[in-house]
Amino acid sequence: MTRRAQLNTALFPDYPRETPVINQSMNFTDIWHVQLSILFQTLQKTFTNEGFKNPSLQPSEIASFEESFKKYIGAPLPIGVEDVSGYQIYDPANRELKVFVIRYQDERPSANVVSAEWKSIPLP
Repeated sequence: MTRRAQLNTALFPDYPRETPVINQSMNFTDIWHVQLSILFQTLQKTFTNEGFKNPSLQPSEIASFEESFKKYIGAPLPIGVEDVSGYQIYDPANRELKVFVIRYQDERPSANVVSAEWKSIPLP
């Protein structure tokens, strides 16, 4: 079990809690129009005709990201530091997908971090 801190931003916006969704002219209200525009623009950037597009990181960025979590090995993640296990990237230098994995000593939320590293995802 991993510990998750509250995310600062979301990739996809939450839907507006405003009612009604449609105005008297049978058009979306302004706030719904903006939210749907943001959602569609984000989907267009993230997905392609071929499927989901993983973000690319250069080797120096990959190493820097990993190094920023290695300092927590032997201690619990501090409050406010998100457990980013499961983040996926494309490594263009090695032409492979990678996933970031943080392992803990046991399953308690306050457990010590044992490792924090990128793992290659085997491709067929």
